[in-house]
Amino acid sequence: MKSEANAHPETKGVVTSNTPPSATAVDDKQAVVLTQPSTAVSTSLEKGDRSLMPAVALIATFAGFVCLATVAYAILRPKPLVAQPECDSDDCFQHAYMLISGLNRSADPCADFGAYVCNAWFTTSIYSFSTQQDRWHRWIQESGQLLGSLRVRRGNEAIAKAIALFNLCLKINAVTSPDNVRLLQQFLTDRKIIPPVGEAARQPGAHPLDVLLDLSINWQMPFWFNVRVLRANGSGIGILLSPGHYEVFWEIAVEKFITEPDFEESGDVPKAGFANATGDFFVDSAILSELRKAAIGPPKSQAVAVRIKEISGLTPSVTSEQWLVFLNKHLAPTFAVTAESQILLHDKLLLVTVNRLLERYEHSDILTHIGRLVNRTFGNVINRKMQSPAYDEFDSISPLTNVSYACEVLVEDTFRLPIAVQHIAKRKLSLQRAAIDDLVGDVMRSTISLVSGSGWMSAESKHEAIKRIQDTAVHLWPREQLVHDEDALDSLYGTFPSGSNIYFNELLLVRNATREALGTPAYADIQGIPHGGRDPYFAYDAFSNSINLAVGAVLPPLFYPSATKSINYGGAASLLAPLVVSLLNTSSVAADASGWTVSSGNSFPARALCSVSVEDRDAYPDVAAIEVAYRAYQGSLEHDGRSHDIRVRSLEEFSGEQLFFMSFCYNTCRLERGTKTSKACNALRDFEPFAAAFKCPKGSFMNPDKQCGFFH
Repeated sequence: MKSEANAHPETKGVVTSNTPPSATAVDDKQAVVLTQPSTAVSTSLEKGDRSLMPAVALIATFAGFVCLATVAYAILRPKPLVAQPECDSDDCFQHAYMLISGLNRSADPCADFGAYVCNAWFTTSIYSFSTQQDRWHRWIQESGQLLGSLRVRRGNEAIAKAIALFNLCLKINAVTSPDNVRLLQQFLTDRKIIPPVGEAARQPGAHPLDVLLDLSINWQMPFWFNVRVLRANGSGIGILLSPGHYEVFWEIAVEKFITEPDFEESGDVPKAGFANATGDFFVDSAILSELRKAAIGPPKSQAVAVRIKEISGLTPSVTSEQWLVFLNKHLAPTFAVTAESQILLHDKLLLVTVNRLLERYEHSDILTHIGRLVNRTFGNVINRKMQSPAYDEFDSISPLTNVSYACEVLVEDTFRLPIAVQHIAKRKLSLQRAAIDDLVGDVMRSTISLVSGSGWMSAESKHEAIKRIQDTAVHLWPREQLVHDEDALDSLYGTFPSGSNIYFNELLLVRNATREALGTPAYADIQGIPHGGRDPYFAYDAFSNSINLAVGAVLPPLFYPSATKSINYGGAASLLAPLVVSLLNTSSVAADASGWTVSSGNSFPARALCSVSVEDRDAYPDVAAIEVAYRAYQGSLEHDGRSHDIRVRSLEEFSGEQLFFMSFCYNTCRLERGTKTSKACNALRDFEPFAAAFKCPKGSFMNPDKQCGFFH
């Protein structure tokens, strides 16, 4: 039997032994050996050694002092800084590189934040005048690469037909070009559109409105306006006219020419050379400018629903009878338009502008202008040497520098749905749907919260404003079935032809197939998705009371799957917020059996200007929007149990709040008269959290003595 001196009970986490005495502390990671002090030290000394006692005492005292000093230092020393986590994902690096590339560090963010963020912004295209145009350009580029690289398996018919049309466009050569040119010229002749050049220019033309309606309804060419047909709850018909588009790169190129200063360097072509070459440029640029003013920015007026029998109040140059004839000509037999049918407008300025253009120019001049639009949109794809207006001859403003861009734009007009689905699949956006829904929901909830907490709005105004927000639907990308079920997607395009050897013939055939779907549920799926390379990424439709988001709205640089909250909320949330805020002052639209009724109402009073001493600035909607976006950002952090966002690797000098404001500003950068800045950034002047984030002194430009908030 073992003696008690040798019996050492086992203790969990401790290993003991007799020689030498020691203990081992054990946890789930590693063991640390803790050596015990020896007990074999004698406390007695020989008599002859007692003379050493003072020295021993001195050494012991010194050792005790050192121990006390060590303990005191261990207790009182500053705690070491704990390294804060940083975002080092590829998404964060990509966004950081984008911000650094555009940052002008020589500028003072408190003097001009727009110049600080945008001044060194490098556009992705020489024809880009804003970061939104950069995003369009990037979408077209990526979509073209996608169509050119996809290997489609058997059965995926929708995207296969899009790829076939895209490749047919790219492969136009000297053999096929004459046939394409012949078909294009025949297309113009059949519609009595006066070609830009040639003997046919002397033939009598059609009415411009007749031609514009035909191009939009039947051929998906909405040059002046886009046409959609809506059904009321009963038998009522509504013709919704919304801003159209020109071929995007031509529009940008003409605008670039208009805004550029006169050429001064030797060898450059003077502006007078263009003026002497042709008057066509000035006709086209004037019409472009008028239509752009009607389309850019928020609506200048409330929505309008007017009976066709009363339309002459908006279009004195076109009678009600002419409207009826033209609409029935192009909508029959799918729809029967009557005098009681309505023209629907988000902004009546669009139709007022169309009427002004019809009055200002001879019909023959407008038809020639339309001919140039068709020619410029399709002709330079079909034949690069095809005759065109004189100002197209100069490479400095020629937009079609890469024919694949033009091919992608035209193919996506018809196949926007399968192209959008491919982007969703490539980016695996379905996996991010919950995060995207949270972001959108945070913006909506934050707006409601700020309205509820407002101290200057009446209870009735709050109730009406909150109801408007709650009743608004948000639509993001196609129906789930179309995203995940290839058979459902392919069935929409089952009747679309494929296999022609002539590009323009194939293009007309697929667009005619789109027209055949008009009036069916399939048409909304086929044409309801925004064109990623041309249409707004955030849009409000008063007649369906819905906010529509394009797929591009949740792609970089607006949204990243693995970026910080500051980046995503400074991106997508900040661009969505102005649209949500605009609901507070938007007329309501109701539909019944007889049609649509627009009620402007006075339930939401516009807040008065803060003070005449605040430069007559109004806080609505820009300041209200940044208040909403920032509240959504803060609320998202609080939901995750954090008070501050993490920093981004390679941008460690900036806090999460600073990155939020920088991302917001960057995504609204514009090039105006040679200066890169952002007018949207001016709203930050009236936002105290911005001044606090960048420590802007009171009285500086970005932190004025008097500020103009909205909700508070």
